[in-house]
Amino acid sequence: MSSSISLAMHHVRIRRVREKDFNQIDCFGDKDEDLFEAIHAILSTLVGSASDDKDAQQVLEVSKIQKDRRQIYGIINTGAYGLRADVRDVRNNTVAYRKREWHADMMPFYFHFDLPKGRDKGILALQRTGMFGIHGPLSSCLTKELKQRFPDMVLALNLAGCGKTPWNKLHQ
Repeated sequence: MSSSISLAMHHVRIRRVREKDFNQIDCFGDKDEDLFEAIHAILSTLVGSASDDKDAQQVLEVSKIQKDRRQIYGIINTGAYGLRADVRDVRNNTVAYRKREWHADMMPFYFHFDLPKGRDKGILALQRTGMFGIHGPLSSCLTKELKQRFPDMVLALNLAGCGKTPWNKLHQ
């Protein structure tokens, strides 16, 4: 049985706390900041250095990142920890490895941000492999880092779809 690989599309937006209207991606905050540059800087710091969300027991690291014009794309590895488990070799039914609670099974996922100038909405494509994805860990990491840099701003990474119908229900 193979896991299906798909892309989930998300809207990327930013706004001030307690305001309904979203700001332009390339011109937000008090100093006309650029979300493209902020996200690229955050993801670049995660190359070779993992972000550890101890509450969620989830680690995230960037193994490959590229930017081209107003697009950022690459590979993010993420994994959960906190449980012991035996890893079994199904070919001969033996225990190949004993996973400890501080070990994380790191899985690679593709990401692609498209953050155009002059718009209040960008697009983020995230790979899903079977039931696994990176929306939660990536959203938590970016939200935490952006909150430190821009305390009065809120990042929204929402599933894209038509109207109020979730994207995944459109394609069942």
